[in-house]
Amino acid sequence: MTIRQGPATVLEAVSAVAPVIREHGAEAEERGQVPRATLRLLDRAGVFRMAVPGRFGGLDLSLAEQADVVGEIARVCPSTGWNATGLLTGALMAGL
Repeated sequence: MTIRQGPATVLEAVSAVAPVIREHGAEAEERGQVPRATLRLLDRAGVFRMAVPGRFGGLDLSLAEQADVVGEIARVCPSTGWNATGLLTGALMAGL
């Protein structure tokens, strides 16, 4: 999967892998952690670069754009959405 920079592309990439994230949801709940396979999908989709400032090579998406992406993740797996929010918050704080 090739990721171009931009909010629509990250959202599209997450939407494309949403069925797999949903499948991994039970494992996330049972183990109390997001499965590595899900983390790899989110990484390839550009999720972990959304809050990173552009000057550091990130996508520098607005909070509203990030919320759209996290909302899509949480729609299919609330646990994964919650964890993605935490990871994004760290990147946002580091960028400040």
